[in-house]
Amino acid sequence: MIKNIIFDLGGVIFKEDWDTLNQELIKNYGISILIRSKYGKEINRLYDKITLGEKDISELFKVLCKKDNVSKVCQFYKDAYSRNKLLSQPLIKFIRSLRKEYYLICLTDTNRLHLMSHKEQSITKLFDKCFTSFDLKGRKQQKETFQKVLNKLIRFAHNSN
Repeated sequence: MIKNIIFDLGGVIFKEDWDTLNQELIKNYGISILIRSKYGKEINRLYDKITLGEKDISELFKVLCKKDNVSKVCQFYKDAYSRNKLLSQPLIKFIRSLRKEYYLICLTDTNRLHLMSHKEQSITKLFDKCFTSFDLKGRKQQKETFQKVLNKLIRFAHNSN
């Protein structure tokens, strides 16, 4: 019997318009958010550390925006990220219909600013529990990360009985 359903966020619940977001960042701060394709190995390693919770995303903007106020850049990026994602309303409706019968979980590879955006847009309220790569210190494609989530769910179920 299925009791829990785990969803991803990006590319599932919503689609990000990375090109428009990238254009906004280039126009306003002269930086690209297309980290994997626009920057070298050092920046890619930093971004990996951000998604694994070893560094905060503000560290990335400190490196990329040497002259600009990092908190201002972070706020701009979070707001632009929120503007540039299209929510799948049919899927959101479907998820809401599942809430009565299932414990709904999201597991997402993300960073602090993205999670703040999801919370502000009430996306996280669709789920009973949200797990992020930066909190779990692991990505969803890693077997160990799923095991951490399952262990936490088992402990939660045990403690609620």
